[in-house]
Amino acid sequence: MAQPAKIVSVVLSSLLLIALLASKAAYADEVNNGEVGEAANLDTMNTATVAEILTELKKDPARIFAEHSGWIVAEKSISGGAELWSFTPLGHDAYPAAVQRLITDADQGQGLAIEMNIQCDATPEACQSLENLFSVMNENLVAVSKEAPPIREPDIE
Repeated sequence: MAQPAKIVSVVLSSLLLIALLASKAAYADEVNNGEVGEAANLDTMNTATVAEILTELKKDPARIFAEHSGWIVAEKSISGGAELWSFTPLGHDAYPAAVQRLITDADQGQGLAIEMNIQCDATPEACQSLENLFSVMNENLVAVSKEAPPIREPDIE
């Protein structure tokens, strides 16, 4: 079972990372006139194992990988936002599992919108717990993004 302090650390790191990715992706989308990568399609990978998904994602040179408290995180700027994958660490109740989140601006600048897909090869109970955890993180991030002032671009002279 994951320890509460580690879960809080992962949650806070994820929230900060998602906010950073969303702002970075929005800027990249503007600079590149929308010519950024496309998200991986989990529907086409739904028969793949979590390990096969990770292997497939690693083939994409536009994807950035990092490790946070044992979690493997893969991010990529996509048209209109960011795609973020989180892979559970060895020893986690839901291991092995992959969570894909597509983060975009909500309509009319009303914060963020997050679409989530999960591939979980653990027990149904552990998978449901993981889904609940990420659903709460997503709800909190969307709520915070609605309250935050818009990100201003620096004045460059």
